[in-house]
Amino acid sequence: MIDSRELRGGTVYLTYNGEKNCVVTVRDRPGKRVRMGAGLRTSKDQSNVIVDDAEYTEFAGPVKVEAKGECIDWGGLIGDDEWETFKVHCG
Repeated sequence: MIDSRELRGGTVYLTYNGEKNCVVTVRDRPGKRVRMGAGLRTSKDQSNVIVDDAEYTEFAGPVKVEAKGECIDWGGLIGDDEWETFKVHCG
């Protein structure tokens, strides 16, 4: 795990395995279905967003992108609490 962000009801995580970045949004307590999302893209390719956005009980994602040597944009959502960041973790 290289980064994370708390959301109301859970956390969105960013991981990297030396080849691909991966984003997953996980609820603190599974329950009834609620809109959840995980999104990721390379910053230079704004038209190619890899996203999982639907109603889930526990987690959204994982979404993955190969971005070695590039910056990424990533984020997640649970219900109406959405967070995203741009042009980060370059390298």
